[in-house]
Amino acid sequence: MMHSAKLLVIKPNYTAWPVGFAYVLKCLEDNNISFDFIDASRSISFSKEIKSKLRNNEYAAVASGGLLGHSEFFKEIVLVLRKINKNTPFILGGNIIKDGFDELLFDYIGIDYGVLGESETSLPQLVDFIYNNKKLISDIPGAVYKDRNNVIVRKSPERFDLVSKNIFPAWDNFDVEFYVNNCSVPFVGPDMRFMPVLTGRGCVGKCTFCSPSIGGFRKRPISHVIDEIKYLTLRYDFKRIFFYNEMFYASAKDINNFCEEYYAIENKKPWMAAVRVDANIGIDTFTNMKKAGCELVSAGIESGSDEILALMRKHTKAEKILAFFMAAKVAHLPSNGTFIIGNEGETEEDIIKTIDLAIKGEINTGESLMYLYPGTAIYDHAKKKGLIVDDMKYFKQMLRSGTGSLYSGLDQMRKNFINMTNLSISEFYKVAIREIRRYNTFVFNRYSVKDLSCRIDVSQFGVKMVMSGSCCECGTPVCYEYYIYKTSEYLGVMGDGINDRLICQKCYHQLSFNYLEEKENALYYKGLKNKIKNYRRIVISGINDDALNLMRINYFDIDYNDVLGFVDFNKLTKNSHFADLPIINKDDIARLTPDCVLVLDADMSYAGICIKKIFKSKKVPAPDVLYLKSDKIQLEINLNYKAYKANRNTIEFIKEKCGIFCRYGKDKFLALNIILENNNIQMLSSLIDTLKRIKTN
Repeated sequence: MMHSAKLLVIKPNYTAWPVGFAYVLKCLEDNNISFDFIDASRSISFSKEIKSKLRNNEYAAVASGGLLGHSEFFKEIVLVLRKINKNTPFILGGNIIKDGFDELLFDYIGIDYGVLGESETSLPQLVDFIYNNKKLISDIPGAVYKDRNNVIVRKSPERFDLVSKNIFPAWDNFDVEFYVNNCSVPFVGPDMRFMPVLTGRGCVGKCTFCSPSIGGFRKRPISHVIDEIKYLTLRYDFKRIFFYNEMFYASAKDINNFCEEYYAIENKKPWMAAVRVDANIGIDTFTNMKKAGCELVSAGIESGSDEILALMRKHTKAEKILAFFMAAKVAHLPSNGTFIIGNEGETEEDIIKTIDLAIKGEINTGESLMYLYPGTAIYDHAKKKGLIVDDMKYFKQMLRSGTGSLYSGLDQMRKNFINMTNLSISEFYKVAIREIRRYNTFVFNRYSVKDLSCRIDVSQFGVKMVMSGSCCECGTPVCYEYYIYKTSEYLGVMGDGINDRLICQKCYHQLSFNYLEEKENALYYKGLKNKIKNYRRIVISGINDDALNLMRINYFDIDYNDVLGFVDFNKLTKNSHFADLPIINKDDIARLTPDCVLVLDADMSYAGICIKKIFKSKKVPAPDVLYLKSDKIQLEINLNYKAYKANRNTIEFIKEKCGIFCRYGKDKFLALNIILENNNIQMLSSLIDTLKRIKTN
């Protein structure tokens, strides 16, 4: 197909590998459709770049694509387009066309045409229609448009033939090194330096919570997949392959066939893949995968309850899920998975079963709240139940706040989370936080980093904790850095402890960094732990990341039924709850008669004084006051924070005088950057003296 038409293709600003866009650009190349391409992730000023392109070129159409979450980005494109050339049509593709409702697509965003399904079967024909007007749009598969009567039409898409044609994504149009350096893998960690490859398109599953990209799974011939890997290996610098499709292969037979062919090639890269539990993968298949270079396999757990799995249409049982992960363990192949809480019809017993499964299998996992995504079966169920009345209103709320964080507070959960469980929202929230904490605490204790040491450092942006040690499973040196102070905001002293990025890069087991058990802190922490377990009416002072982590992980082996709530002396929040616990008005503390207050605040002495004053004014005995930080650590943090503020003042002074360096060449700027990056106090002082002399002269 020959065209003199030209498209402007624009990718939204996200750093995940843009596999879909790479295939779209390949489709345009193969059909001799010229295009300009803007990757908003690599654009210094996206708005300026698109305006410049539109003013200096004549395009047949502007095209983009993606998910519902990119709606505001697409709307911005249309607004710019209409101001500069209102007659140029806007084409939108991706899952947003399949899942989005008409009001969102045509009224809110303002699209002219949509493309359903795979671009190869529809986009070239749509461009031909727009530019040459030789084809009826009603004959184009997957076309979405308004007809002459202003009625919105959605033509059924056609599937692309993956067998007879072997096409590779057009990665030469992208900054590949940027994506290699910046794309991470959930529950694996950053710095993986991988490239994506598809073994097929679509998924065999029809889970109620999911909206598959293009329907049922269609696999590519194994020889095509291996040819692409060989091509990528010769052309780009990366460490491993990540099979990026929704599922690797549908059966153990197909997986074994791939492993056999891949094992035979030279200079093969290690790889990772997501599989389905119902692919019936056993120890032998896992062993073959490992032999063929597989480093890690992941699968959806979703629930440990057979009843909930059936409601989700998962076509598997909890026993089979556990057997899957145990088989991977026997084959010494690292594995991970995810589960969802807040499922339709879920009870307290169902949630407990899910956490029991994750703990029993020692599964590297992370929780997710049930997200009612438009286009899914569970979304339709919610509409039928009257829980979603207005699509557009729900969508705007979803864009603004998602489903709400599990720890955002009960008032925020009531506002943002649509409860499909068989529990009340307050009952669900309490059970969910308790059970997630049970899993996190298990992981925290099970995978504790050995030989842990820590130091507190000043950086350009605040005060950091730098922790190092060795993986408890394989002994690999590991480290973790986090901010205690980020600029002037006090975050906390403990860090996350565990998260989905704290993973050993050799064995892929989880890592837990317990600041409180570091050798310099261990004695103080042990005493604190022994004391706090004796109290039955505990109030926690301080709203910060340490408070969050006490809700995520049971550091002190306490019964959270003994915790009355939080008090916020620094007035950092207006919420009524922190996680599932109430935020207590400081004047009401005495009325609750706590026997202990655990202080997490940045300024522990201020909190201690406030507590004593309140109880003295009420003429009731003051509770025992315990402090998360020892006096030694508090002093060290304070000294480093003062040093940071001194550095900050110096840096601001230098920035004010930076114009002086314009006379002295780029090497002076380089020297300045080196000084700022290394926070060298002596060099900064010397530079100030130099600046003063220059100013004087």
